[in-house]
Amino acid sequence: MKTEKQVHGLRPTLFVISASFAAVVLGILVLEVRTPNPSIELAFTSPSPQGLAIVPASCPSSPHYVGDCSYSQSYYQVYYQNYYQNYYQSYYNTYAQGYYQGYYQTYYQGYYQTSYTNCSSENFCVGNSLYHRGPDNFCTNTPIQNCQYGCSGGACLLPAPSISFTASPKLIAGGGKTKLTWTSTNTSSCSVTEDNSTIVDSWSALSGTNVLSSPLYQKTTYTLTCIGLNGLQPSLTQTVNIIPDWREK
Repeated sequence: MKTEKQVHGLRPTLFVISASFAAVVLGILVLEVRTPNPSIELAFTSPSPQGLAIVPASCPSSPHYVGDCSYSQSYYQVYYQNYYQNYYQSYYNTYAQGYYQGYYQTYYQGYYQTSYTNCSSENFCVGNSLYHRGPDNFCTNTPIQNCQYGCSGGACLLPAPSISFTASPKLIAGGGKTKLTWTSTNTSSCSVTEDNSTIVDSWSALSGTNVLSSPLYQKTTYTLTCIGLNGLQPSLTQTVNIIPDWREK
């Protein structure tokens, strides 16, 4: 058995050993805590597997430890606002404004100068509407009127002519007469002629009512011809036949 003196002599030794062991453990923990967290630096460093917060690539410490070069959210807000606002403002001021200004000056100004300089005066149709163009450096198109009957060749079309023509009776005895009646609208002139060489029946009027023919002894065809306001020339015919003269032999 160990004496009480021997036991008391071991206690200081155990205390020293315990203190040394604790110091070693504490040193290991301190080294563990100070172990750097690896991260990949790009524009900003990425979070490490140990959860290291994002830090700027310009952070002076390398490797980075938890808490090194950390910035608040307001820093990034100010950074992005200052950087991107200045970048885009400079971009649009320098590029976009200059581009569009040069584009319009080069393209549109040159286009109108070369395409519409000294255009001649003329009328033209767009559908049933009549327009006038120029003369000026901008070739201004000015509407004139809407054409009721259509538009063609730079002018409104005039209404088509309309005529009617009758002969009564159409069957007469030899030496008999017939009555001719005709009407016309949208015409400038009308005339009635015949194909019978034995008579001279001819009238010029836009209309006629119950106009008597000459005595007829043979089949006769009368023709009404008119000239329309639009230049068209419609015509109608009426034929008068003679009743045969039956005689016994």
